[in-house]
Amino acid sequence: MKNALLRFVGLIIATCAVIFSILIIIRWMGAGQQYAPVKHALINDAPMVIVEMPTDELGPQPQSLTAISNIAKQCPSCIIKVDSRLSLDGKAYVFAEDDLKPETGTEGFFSLKTSSEIGELSYTRDESSRVLPLERLLEELPDTAFYVVIHSRDASNLRNFLGALEARKSNQNLILGSPYRQILKEARKERPTWLFSTPPSYLMRIQVLGSLMIETMADIWPDILIFDPSAKTERPTAAVIGEYQNRKKTVIVRTDALLDEYPTAQFGLMTKNLDLAIEMAQKDTSN
Repeated sequence: MKNALLRFVGLIIATCAVIFSILIIIRWMGAGQQYAPVKHALINDAPMVIVEMPTDELGPQPQSLTAISNIAKQCPSCIIKVDSRLSLDGKAYVFAEDDLKPETGTEGFFSLKTSSEIGELSYTRDESSRVLPLERLLEELPDTAFYVVIHSRDASNLRNFLGALEARKSNQNLILGSPYRQILKEARKERPTWLFSTPPSYLMRIQVLGSLMIETMADIWPDILIFDPSAKTERPTAAVIGEYQNRKKTVIVRTDALLDEYPTAQFGLMTKNLDLAIEMAQKDTSN
């Protein structure tokens, strides 16, 4: 009985040793690959600076043309993050939540309203400000770079959405993001030269490989990783961040204050702190 137990323990140890050796070999094979930098007008030696909509109750309605134009005037070299949703008939608007009531006082969901219905909506905070069509924003600010986050699970209108973007905005001034991996995968197939951020669900896949020490073999197709260092979940490990940087990808820290552990020489910035964004942008242009 004792000998059988020892043989069983020995078998487990030997199996673990084999698995560990295989993982080390896989990691070594991935680490030996060479990667070229991503070629795009928005990616250069200066850290990328993205501004989110500040939630200033005394300022203009967030995601309105007035609010976005103000940011573009104060920080012309900054990239501005806008949330986009599609109406039932496939027209894109600048709007964050699917539930209409908190922002407009209207019952119902954005994705179930037609463009004619959406066009009649105004914000409860500022009734003079109507929900902004994305196309109008791009027409009004043709030289401004945008990080457009697509809040839609439905890919049926995606081709029209991308076509509308391309017609009014150079792909050299755009980054696309989405909470939904499949939307970005489909968009990548349609526009392979555009920039894409990493969706949270895809980051978790890479994290799993990182926990096995084989993140070097991950298929990291997104060009940009944006993460919040204060988040308890969806925060990449140091190994995953290092793998993005090894592959010449752009890594951006989402924070409203500079952090010593993420030096600006190595990391970009996404922030609601407009003063910090302007400071960073001015520092970049002066170097």
